[in-house]
Amino acid sequence: MIFFLETIKRIRSSDLEEALLILPFSSVCELLQALPALMARGDNTELVSKICMFLLKLHHGPIVANHSLLMTLQKIQKLAAEKVRELRDLVGFNYYGMQFLQKEIESAEGIQLFRDATRERSKGEKKRKQREKLKKIHLSS
Repeated sequence: MIFFLETIKRIRSSDLEEALLILPFSSVCELLQALPALMARGDNTELVSKICMFLLKLHHGPIVANHSLLMTLQKIQKLAAEKVRELRDLVGFNYYGMQFLQKEIESAEGIQLFRDATRERSKGEKKRKQREKLKKIHLSS
C-alpha cells in the first residue's frame, strides 16, 4: 500500500491522468478498493482525492452499477470529507498563528512585515487594471 502511494507520488500530474486512462476496469476496481485505506492514512489526501475523482469521472456508469464499488465510494466520500475538514482546520490554524506572530513581531520591533510586498502587489494590480481599461477602450473602438 505504501509502495503504491510512493510510486504514484513520483508520477507527474499530467502523466498520472494518462496512466489512469489506460488502466483496465478490473485494475480500476482494485485501485478503488485500496483508496479508503490510503485516504484513512491522512497523508496525500489531495492526491488520493484526485485519483478517485478522475476514475469516477472516467468510469462513472460501471462504478455506480457495481454495488460493492458504490459502498467503497461512500466510504471514500466520508473519509475525504473528514480529511479535507482536518486539512482546512490545520491551514486556518496555521494562518491565524502566522498572523499573530506577525503582529507580535511588528509591535515588538516597531516595523511592518510584508509592507514592501504589499506595495509591490498594489502597484502591479494598478498597472493590470490600467492595461485592462486600455484593452476595453481599444476593443470598443
